[in-house]
Amino acid sequence: MLKLKDSVDFKKLKKYGFENNKGVYEQNINGNWWDIRGIDIDRELYHLTEEMGYWASTDDDELLKITFADLIKDDLIEELEEK
Repeated sequence: MLKLKDSVDFKKLKKYGFENNKGVYEQNINGNWWDIRGIDIDRELYHLTEEMGYWASTDDDELLKITFADLIKDDLIEELEEK
């Protein structure tokens, strides 16, 4: 599981284009409203996409590593063992 490190202040995410949306931080990927990456209140990462009126979420670590590559590169994300 990928997670924002506990030592990282959520406010730092603004530098990467994230906005606070009722306690979760989200960013439209490439400005597309139907393609969103986000970090929830528990600091877990997610990627949402809308297709044909339905929203789909992925928690696949390999896909999330691509979606959050900038945050990983800047050492803001940690990988935890699944419980």
